[in-house]
Amino acid sequence: LPILVFFGNHLFQPLIEAGALAAFFAALLAILISRSIALPMQKMAGVGQGITPGDYSQTAPNTGPNEVQALAQSLNEMSQQVQATQQVQRDFLANVSHELKTPLTSIQGFAQAILDGTAASPEALKRSATIIYDEADRMRRLVEGLLDLARLDSGLRPLHRVPLDVRSMLAAIAEKIGPRAKTKGLELQTELPPTLPTLIGDADRLAQVFTNLLDNALKHTPAGGNVTLSASAIAEGVMIAVKDSGPGIP
Repeated sequence: LPILVFFGNHLFQPLIEAGALAAFFAALLAILISRSIALPMQKMAGVGQGITPGDYSQTAPNTGPNEVQALAQSLNEMSQQVQATQQVQRDFLANVSHELKTPLTSIQGFAQAILDGTAASPEALKRSATIIYDEADRMRRLVEGLLDLARLDSGLRPLHRVPLDVRSMLAAIAEKIGPRAKTKGLELQTELPPTLPTLIGDADRLAQVFTNLLDNALKHTPAGGNVTLSASAIAEGVMIAVKDSGPGIP
């Protein structure tokens, strides 16, 4: 009994005071920790809400615990990526609009010449019809290219990878392009070794790539010039080049 009395008189009050003090500091620490997490999270929520309508001026604060900082960095990187993607889309649409507007203008102009009788002679009619046909074909290629890009981007056009005879593919492309080169007064040369390594690839897509490169080379090389399709084996695989005697690009 004396021990209990001693405990009640001398220890109970200090224990209560110590417990209250510990609870106060625990509550204070909890508030500080929660604020260090909650405030950055609230700011990140504001940044996320701003991204939805297209406001990329805000950035998530790089404060708080490591996990919160990592989340803020990921949010900032996502915002930058979305902004860059939208800019690429705007530039792409502007380029496509420009590319489509040019053949449309030619088609409309020469069709108008036929309608109003400006192109009355057989030669003028043939020239106008030829230009309209060529520009319509150019628009077709542009649209097909856009559809291919959309399919590839959405995953609807998976690559069909098979062992590929690169030399045979390039020789076939050159054979198909040859008549067009002769029509334009150009010399299409091929520099292909007897054999090339067999590679894994999508023959149709690769043929489209090199056909487009050769088509551009023929389009921008003046009559009397030459276009060369070459290939050679290198350590990493095969190097394929399309060269022409045109004005070149930057």
